[in-house]
Amino acid sequence: MEGKTVSLTAKRARLEAELADRPDDTELLENLGRVCQELGLNGDAARYLAQAAALRPDWAAPRFGLGVSMELLGRHDDAVIAYLAAIDVSPDHAEAHLNLANILTRRWKIDDALEHYAAAIESRPRWEIGRLNRANALVACGEFEAARADYDEVLRLGGPAGVRL
Repeated sequence: MEGKTVSLTAKRARLEAELADRPDDTELLENLGRVCQELGLNGDAARYLAQAAALRPDWAAPRFGLGVSMELLGRHDDAVIAYLAAIDVSPDHAEAHLNLANILTRRWKIDDALEHYAAAIESRPRWEIGRLNRANALVACGEFEAARADYDEVLRLGGPAGVRL
């Protein structure tokens, strides 16, 4: 892991040097934000991703990345805003729908969460984690039969990656 950190730190330094010459390069800003996220520097990541989002209002990626950083910083209201902005730009952004739904579930806004889980699943029908998270939300609100249908579908699809069932 130490080697990866050194490599990412070097990549960050290189990208920041390039940014000095091209401060409005949205792809560079977004890439720098992702590198900072990998380094666990979510405050820096959020700054770069917010800049990229402001410069390019038609691009969902920096808005989604900003949502991830805000969530990791514990700034859940800001994460919700960023995920909604990503969805506004790209209505079929499955990951933004999923992350938003997860926050809404933790806030017991299950009906709103279920809408976003449905949108995530519609965008990526074979994505087990969307169905698994929706099933868990359905259990939380006592909708056991609907949850069972999702759990069965997760098993039919082979189970979520990295999880042994």
